[in-house]
Amino acid sequence: MEGDEETAAAAGSQDVYLDALHDFVHLQQRQITWLEENLQQLLVAGRKLAVEISEKISYKVYVLTKR
Repeated sequence: MEGDEETAAAAGSQDVYLDALHDFVHLQQRQITWLEENLQQLLVAGRKLAVEISEKISYKVYVLTKR
């Protein structure tokens, strides 16, 4: 009987470990999704900024060449 109790205890602790691991993996997946969304937003903002800078440079070049 003692061996059965040890086996049951080991299986129970393994279940706790697997549950914790599952929770950890789920949290990591949520964080990755959050990071992907934020990186996408940064990419869009960066592209808009690049367009604005390019337009300002083009305008300044235009003004300087008109003189």
